[in-house]
Amino acid sequence: MESASIKIVIAGASAFSVPTVKRLNDLDYQIVAVVTQPDRAAGRGLKQTKNPVKLFAEKAGLMLLDFESLDGENVFETIKKLSPDLLITIAYGGLIPQKILDIPRCESINIHPS
Repeated sequence: MESASIKIVIAGASAFSVPTVKRLNDLDYQIVAVVTQPDRAAGRGLKQTKNPVKLFAEKAGLMLLDFESLDGENVFETIKKLSPDLLITIAYGGLIPQKILDIPRCESINIHPS
């Protein structure tokens, strides 16, 4: 299977996630969506702030999905419709339900810094 034909969903939210997302994008893998955390209040003024993955995905023109929780049926249906071959989680910062992990045709893998 050639890299461009592998449909990938990536779930990540931290700066640790960005190099992997960037590299896969640079290698022309078909990233069908990036699942990330919604904007959060941060800083002295508690201003709504986008996480590093969201900033990169927007700049790269990747489809973004940001949900408060991945438990909802709408989340499952949205990701399932993408028909991913692979789900890669990289420091997502939340629990990913088993039914989401079971969606990809090939596998779900986790990359963790510890």
